[in-house]
Amino acid sequence: MIRVLLGIFCVLVVLPFSAQAADGLIKQSVTVNGVERDYLIHLPAGFKPKAGPYPVVMAYHGGGGTPEGMADMTRLNDTADKYGFIAVYPEGTAPEGKNRFRTWNAGTCCGPAMEQKVDDVAYSSAIMDELRDTFRADPKRIYLTGHSNGAMMVYRLACALSERVAAVAANAGQNVFHACPDARPMPVMHIHGTADKCALYGGGTCGGCFSDFLGGGDDSGESWGCLGVRESLWRRARDYGCTRKTEITDKRRNITCERWAGCTVYEGEVTLCSVAGGGHNWPGGTTGLKLCESRPNGALCRKWTQATGPYNDDIPLNDMMWTFFKRWERP
Repeated sequence: MIRVLLGIFCVLVVLPFSAQAADGLIKQSVTVNGVERDYLIHLPAGFKPKAGPYPVVMAYHGGGGTPEGMADMTRLNDTADKYGFIAVYPEGTAPEGKNRFRTWNAGTCCGPAMEQKVDDVAYSSAIMDELRDTFRADPKRIYLTGHSNGAMMVYRLACALSERVAAVAANAGQNVFHACPDARPMPVMHIHGTADKCALYGGGTCGGCFSDFLGGGDDSGESWGCLGVRESLWRRARDYGCTRKTEITDKRRNITCERWAGCTVYEGEVTLCSVAGGGHNWPGGTTGLKLCESRPNGALCRKWTQATGPYNDDIPLNDMMWTFFKRWERP
């Protein structure tokens, strides 16, 4: 299973929603099918319980990651403060009896969550209910983003919860649901490094990229056949009546965003942002490995980069993503 956020742990303090811990995160929980599951929330600077409604960005960590790690890697709390939205970090499922290697049941992947048929759709829906009822979240402006296995989960939710989600942005994870015939058309932004060694940009055999880094063993070598990123996104665009022609919508530093043109479905907008030379990480965030921040030239950090691909720290992905999100509201 892809393990994206190893070694990233934070101590959380459970506080009422009117206050936040020093790291800006509040621990919340919902009960789904008789099981209590946690998630983390960051309220934007100046949040007032009676104000709002507030837009929401739910960010799903990668396989093997944690909500704390996702907040750290993406630096999304800072973006939430800048633009005034609520940032939410759901938590995947770990193998029974363990508190690590959490994954999402994205339908065709991954790990214990898929094997145990965990209902991550119901879990996500329950979080949305609580956000609306407790935190004055705007039900018309719920946006989803995710990394790796979390990106795959976002694509599943774009189908299963299309009537609740306004738009999605997936990073470094294959689109395993190319078409959702019974779902509302969904605006999609997909971000992917061309040198990603885990979720291959050109397709082929994806996953298993951390086997060498982890020294092999258990499920670290799991892999599967995957379509190329462009072909995968084109299949979705085709279902929205788009032509094969694309138009550049944004170009800066090493990232180029383009969307398929001529779409006959208004909400069926599909945008692909390719990071030239980018690896399996969050552009503009941290590397995803804590040790790389303190010892960027160390042997372990070099090994991590060899396993995941180059890291791009100069791309304002969060700002670009919010620019995309804010154009859309759920009808």
